[in-house]
Amino acid sequence: MKVVSVLYGLLAAGALAGAWAAPVWDWDGRTELFGASLVEKAAVARLLPEPGKPIFLLDPAPLEDRLEKISAVKDARVRRWAFPPRLEIRLTEREAAALLMNPAASDSSRIYLDPDGAAFSAHKALPRPTLTVLAREPSLGQTDRPAFAAVAAVWPRRTAGTLDVRNAASWRATIGGIPVLLGPPDDVPAKFRALQRLLPLAEGTRKTLQYVDVRFPDAPSFRVAQAKAQDEQGVATAGNRDRADDRRPVGHAIPQPGGLRQAKPSEPARRGLGPHAQPGREGKGGSREGSGPAKAAPGRGGERPERQADHGDRHRD
Repeated sequence: MKVVSVLYGLLAAGALAGAWAAPVWDWDGRTELFGASLVEKAAVARLLPEPGKPIFLLDPAPLEDRLEKISAVKDARVRRWAFPPRLEIRLTEREAAALLMNPAASDSSRIYLDPDGAAFSAHKALPRPTLTVLAREPSLGQTDRPAFAAVAAVWPRRTAGTLDVRNAASWRATIGGIPVLLGPPDDVPAKFRALQRLLPLAEGTRKTLQYVDVRFPDAPSFRVAQAKAQDEQGVATAGNRDRADDRRPVGHAIPQPGGLRQAKPSEPARRGLGPHAQPGREGKGGSREGSGPAKAAPGRGGERPERQADHGDRHRD
């Protein structure tokens, strides 16, 4: 009985070995690809292993690593199927959050950034994102990627603008045509919250607005073109003054420096004064000085000077 059991075991092992080595398990290159929109199928085919090996001998992990090195691929999953022997590849491609522009490069029109700041290219043109990033390199550095991810997360939707990251110590942005000073790429959410508070105020000065400064989110500010505003104010003030002068009635006195008052044109003629005479003033007795012949002041005792002279003549006689 033991001999028979051993024989049955050998036969089973041989059958399994023969089945394992049978051509029916060989992978002939059949592959199913899903999720490839930005990636060319030829680029995937170049990364596949050589056909002819049993499907069970193909390791999916190295193939997944090679596929994820394609810039537009964020994640890759490979699965083996035995009947019929084939590979199933499912790709997760990156989404374009921004268009990366390198002014020094000859052509960077198809380099994009995903929401995490990873740069990738596509074999076809994508719909242009609302955000354009200006950089010195065709990709962002490891320190800039988290900061860009923070900006992309709070960027106003459907609002076109640019983000200039060429100066690592002082980022700048243009949001809806409004220049914004961001400063160092840190505390981005707080800076954009401060920007949202200032935008309603800045909208009223859009024509003269120079920039919005949120480098210090606790004390944001914005600057307008003061010179232009002052010129416009000066023109308006001069125009109002001219219109006010035009409304003065003809012949009325115009205030002069020092508080003096010029007489009306007809006043000297009416009073019989010379051209250098000054207008008179009301006296205590009700008479107007300078408006008639000069009168002598009363003498001592209330007598007139003429009568005092008469008394003197009589004493001499």
